[in-house]
Amino acid sequence: MDYAGFLHADRWRPYEVYDVLHRQLCHAHPRRDFQGAIDRGGEAGRLGGWLLAESDRMFHVWHVFQRGEMTRAEMIRAMRPIQMRWARALTHAADGPDRKLRALGRDLLRQWPALWTFVFVEGVEPTNNDAERAMRPAVLWRKNSFGTWSDAGSTFVARMQTVVETARRRGVNALDWLQQACRAADLGIAPPPLLSG
Repeated sequence: MDYAGFLHADRWRPYEVYDVLHRQLCHAHPRRDFQGAIDRGGEAGRLGGWLLAESDRMFHVWHVFQRGEMTRAEMIRAMRPIQMRWARALTHAADGPDRKLRALGRDLLRQWPALWTFVFVEGVEPTNNDAERAMRPAVLWRKNSFGTWSDAGSTFVARMQTVVETARRRGVNALDWLQQACRAADLGIAPPPLLSG
């Protein structure tokens, strides 16, 4: 599928319509799988521990970069040995006896470039935690209100929640903007831009 930006996603198969070079796999998801392997013990536990340790190293370098204590070029250099160890560990997992870890290893190797987009592309992060935090109010609203009863209601709620979250991120008073947008609709003109003044 033709897409100019970068899609941050888990490993759900439908996302694979987007080119692997335009995706970033969320690193929080495999960390849970690595911990699951540790909990199973044996060879799976050993490999899971190895992978979790490399994930910790990766996040350490990322956090140093985020704090401005290294440049992107320095981060890229620091990530190279970590990537090599990840590749070795995932190859062992893909050939190992643990069914779940074997499937995980093969899947992550198959989508390898999407694990590392954040290293090279400005604005991409290793997890989709920011997006999940942004969606949390909507998820809680749906849970507490039992959702909507129609497609039109779902569309309305999705659009309103998008406006409110966008306004919050841009420092705009959502209620003021909505009032201006309603006035503009009454006058048959375009709504104001959703930008802070």
